[in-house]
Amino acid sequence: MAVVMVADIPGMTSEMYRQAIGQVRGPLEAAPGFVAHAGTPTPRGFRVTEIWESREDCTRFLESTVMPMAQQAGIAPFQPEFHDADEAFAR
Repeated sequence: MAVVMVADIPGMTSEMYRQAIGQVRGPLEAAPGFVAHAGTPTPRGFRVTEIWESREDCTRFLESTVMPMAQQAGIAPFQPEFHDADEAFAR
C-alpha cells in the first residue's frame, strides 16, 4: 500500500531546503519505491511531503541517505509522519 510521508522541519529555510534537495535529488529519484516529492515553506520552517510505494522503502531511504545528510548539514532533527494512502498516482 502506498504511503504519504510528511516531515515538518523546524527552522529550515528555503535556502537550506534547496541545498538539501540538491544533495539528495538524484538518489531520491532513483530510490526503490519513490513516487513523488514536494517541499513547501511553513511559518515554522519547511514541510516535506513524499509518496512512496511502501513505508519500508521510505524508511530505508531516510535512514541511509536523508538523516546522515541532515545531521551533517546541521538541519534540526525531525520526526516523519506516515499516512496510508487510499490511492496515489503521478501523471
